[in-house]
Order: sequence, then structure tokens, then C-alpha cells
Amino acid sequence: MLLEAATALGIAFVVTFVSTSPPGYMTLIVATTALERGLRSALAVALGAVVVEGALCAVAILFYGWLHPFLSSSSAARFATAAIFVAVGLFF
Repeated sequence: MLLEAATALGIAFVVTFVSTSPPGYMTLIVATTALERGLRSALAVALGAVVVEGALCAVAILFYGWLHPFLSSSSAARFATAAIFVAVGLFF
């Protein structure tokens, strides 16, 4: 169980790092804040973004622990979950 949680945390960290590295909305807000209000304000905004991303990762890990036994035993559930994630990803 601990190894699975560590693996999930590692995957969540990598996915979060890769998805927030390109110049997205938060990156541009931090850059704009740095230019307009200085480094200290930009670091405060970046810290707020990191806290929110960390909370989202924690929720994802908790739901993984809850769903893993169900998804590992049912291929239909895995297919449905994959379809939902793809649909949500395409929609947003």
C-alpha cells in the first residue's frame, strides 16, 4: 500500500510539473505580478498556486486509494473511467 501511494504521488508530481511548466494561465499571472509588483508579490502568488496544486494532488491520491480496488477488479469500470477522463479532457 505504501509503495502504491508513493508511486501515485510520484506520478502526480510529474504530471503536475509537466502540465504547469508551459506558459499557462498561472505562469503568466506570476510573471505579470513579478513585473508589476515585484518578486515578493510574485512569490506569494506562486506559493498560493503551489498550495492549490498540492491540495489537488492530495485529493487525487485519496481517490486513487478509494477507487483502486474497484478499478483493478473490473475491466468495464476501467474502460468507463478512461472514457470519462477523455471526455472531460476534450471538453475542458
